[in-house]
Amino acid sequence: GGEGQWTEKDDELANARFRKLQEAYEILSEPATRRIYDSSVPFDDSLPDEAFSASEKDFFAVFGPVFARNSKWSSKRPVPGIGEMDTPMDKVRKFYDFWFEFDTWRDFSIHDEYDPSEAEFREEKRWMERENQRERKKYEKAEYARIRRLVDLAYSRDPRIKAEKEAEKKRKEEEKERKKREIEAEKERKKREEEEIKRQAELEAKRQEEQRKAEKEAREQAKAQVKKWRQRLRENYLG
Repeated sequence: GGEGQWTEKDDELANARFRKLQEAYEILSEPATRRIYDSSVPFDDSLPDEAFSASEKDFFAVFGPVFARNSKWSSKRPVPGIGEMDTPMDKVRKFYDFWFEFDTWRDFSIHDEYDPSEAEFREEKRWMERENQRERKKYEKAEYARIRRLVDLAYSRDPRIKAEKEAEKKRKEEEKERKKREIEAEKERKKREEEEIKRQAELEAKRQEEQRKAEKEAREQAKAQVKKWRQRLRENYLG
C-alpha cells in the first residue's frame, strides 16, 4: 500500500491495457478488420478547387499530394504517381487510365445502422444486413463520384494533357491545310490539263483548217494549170 508498491488497482489497469493492446493487435492483424479500422480513422476527403487555374508548377504542387493521399484506398498496387512536366506521355496516360478505373477497398461499415449479431431471428438478421448494405452503397457511390471528380478535374487542368491536345489540334489543322493544298493543286493540275487539251484541240483545228485551205488552194492551182494547158493546146491546135 506504500509509495512505489504495486497494488491490485495497478493490476487491473495493466490487465485492461493488455486487453486493449490484444484487441488492437487482433484488429490490425486481421485484413478485414484492419480495413474497417483504417476506414474509420479521420481522413481528408477534400479536393482542389473546381476553379483551379494556375501555372504548371502549381498543378503538380496542388494535385500531387491529393492523389498521393487517396492512393491509400487503392486495391491495386503499385499506384502510379502524378509524375512531372517531362514525364513521358505513355506514363501520363497510364496514370489517368489507372485513376479513371480506380478500385477502392475503403470500407463504409462504420455507417451501419444495425448490428446483425443483435437480431433475434434469421429473417431479422437478413433484413438488418440488407439495410446496412443499402446504406453502405450510398457511401460507396459518393466515394466513387469523389474520386472521379478529382480525376476529371486533374485531367482537364493537366498542362501535359493540354500540351498534347494543342499539338494534336495543330497536327489536325496542318493535315487539313495539307489536304486543302492537295485539293487546290489537283484542281490546278486538272485546269492546266483541260487548258492544254483545249489548246491542242484548237491547234489541231487550226492545222486541219490550214490543211483544207492548202488543199483547196492546190486544187484551184491545179485547175488553173489544167485550164492554161487546155488554152495553150487549143491555141496551138487551132493556130
